[in-house]
Amino acid sequence: MTPPLLFLPGGNAPSPGNLEERTPFLMRSGLAAGCAVYALARFGLAAGLQVLAAALLFVFLDWLQQQEVVRRRALIGAAMITLQVAIVTAVFFAPAPFGFGSAVPGPMMMETPYLMLLFCLLASHVSASRPVLTLWTGLSILAAWLVIRGIILADPRTLTRADINVAHYKTFLAVLRAINRPDYFNVGLWSNLAVVIGSVTLILSFAAYRVHRLALRTARLAALRDALSAYFSPQVVNLLSKARDVGLTRWSKDLAVIDCDLAGFTPLAETLAPEQVAALLSAYRATVEAAVFESGGAILSFTGDGIAAVFGLTEEDRAPAREALQCAGRILREWPQAASAIVAHPPGLAIGIEYGPARAGLVGEGRAVSLLLLGAPVEAAAALQALTRDAQTPLLIGGGERAALIAAEEAVATRLHPVEIGEHKAWRPEHV
Repeated sequence: MTPPLLFLPGGNAPSPGNLEERTPFLMRSGLAAGCAVYALARFGLAAGLQVLAAALLFVFLDWLQQQEVVRRRALIGAAMITLQVAIVTAVFFAPAPFGFGSAVPGPMMMETPYLMLLFCLLASHVSASRPVLTLWTGLSILAAWLVIRGIILADPRTLTRADINVAHYKTFLAVLRAINRPDYFNVGLWSNLAVVIGSVTLILSFAAYRVHRLALRTARLAALRDALSAYFSPQVVNLLSKARDVGLTRWSKDLAVIDCDLAGFTPLAETLAPEQVAALLSAYRATVEAAVFESGGAILSFTGDGIAAVFGLTEEDRAPAREALQCAGRILREWPQAASAIVAHPPGLAIGIEYGPARAGLVGEGRAVSLLLLGAPVEAAAALQALTRDAQTPLLIGGGERAALIAAEEAVATRLHPVEIGEHKAWRPEHV
């Protein structure tokens, strides 16, 4: 009697949640049910019910492994995997009523899809969240293979190479008939398959480890890009993501910094409704953010109505001072129109720009990552922004690297005039 072909789904089915997770689980369950129907039609009611019971138990363990209470306990998951291997082994080698071992000799059972099913179970754990389960599954399969050897050799009907001698098998034809008997156990083939099981286990365990590491790395990069995208332009996000990917998290270069604030916002906010204040801040941030991103810059921080941005982070050959002036010009042009739709008399702008050497770096991990910037341009831009009230201008440009700033005059279509405010030497655009 040829044993029924049994399909047992892999042990990596997700807990039935959304449709994407539930569909593979339902497909494997449907295939298991199909195997039971095949066994019922091909081998009768007893075989069909037997395969159905084994498949249902296997699927149940498959589902149970993905439950949160089990996933937190690796030992329970490992025990269930071993039990799944035992279920498949019992269907093929255990005596009735648990398996088909009493109907078909053990050596003949080795030629069934038994080992292929176990390899499918092993492969299903390659993408599991815990790569060690792949190694454990392989070791369980190897242990089952050793148990099968003991079961076969314990059967008095089993014939091995050691039993074939010249005294009992005097002709070559007699030897051929002996080694082709259903109860002949090829020990050499068993040993070769044991080596195959061990080799495949090591290969797939390493593959599972690599897949797990790649998944973690991809998740970290995705979280990093999500965090950076809220503050930086796409080109800056690409640069910072590549820098973190290669381990570069600190660098020094010449940068331009903008410090922007709403002049007179606090007293104005006291006279407005909360909804108007929120709408005004939202429009202000959207205007500044769009201008910064359009000019290739990055938002350093949002602090109330204050916004700090930096230019020059990208690897391309760009002029940070020119980009900063372009950004400031766009903010000055677009803010009155955006604010007038909310309040009749919108607050003015106070913008300070400075250019010079600075040190930048990424701190934090995942969605908590942020850009840290240290250097004279940061403090100088904030100071210039505060001095715009005294200078009665919405924009002051620092005196550092004057040549670079003068080269950017055409970016705002204006002339720069030197001004001195206390100890500060700055440049003031003519038409703002």
